[in-house]
Amino acid sequence: MRKIFINKCKFALIVFVSFCTNSLSAQRGYTVDSLQIKVYTEIDYVNSTAKVINVRKVFCDYCNEGQLKGIEDEALRRSYIERNLLKNRLSNGKKKLAIYIRISRKDFAYLENNVEMSLESYLIKNMHENNKNKDNINNNESSDTRVSSN
Repeated sequence: MRKIFINKCKFALIVFVSFCTNSLSAQRGYTVDSLQIKVYTEIDYVNSTAKVINVRKVFCDYCNEGQLKGIEDEALRRSYIERNLLKNRLSNGKKKLAIYIRISRKDFAYLENNVEMSLESYLIKNMHENNKNKDNINNNESSDTRVSSN
């Protein structure tokens, strides 16, 4: 009976140790293959509505212009997604976000050759102008005092 218990403990210990070594090697492989880049963005809120999203600083010493552009586009996209979260929303003011972008080395090398702007970044950069146009349209509709009679 005691021998069976000792064998079960040995088996459990072997399974635990093998599981721990596998998970550690998987984490090492992930960090070897990817880069983590920190970006500061700022969202301007007016009446609890995001008006402008700006990239303040990209912490990447070894990036060229194409890579910086791609990283800025991704940071703008992520800030745009997070603009309506309750923890980020302000009634009036500027909310500063720190965004961490993890990218594989292969994708990072791809950014070097592709400088063209993506559709998402174009929409985000022009969000301020789009909001102005919407405000003007809403003001024109609300100021319409014509009354139709039958």
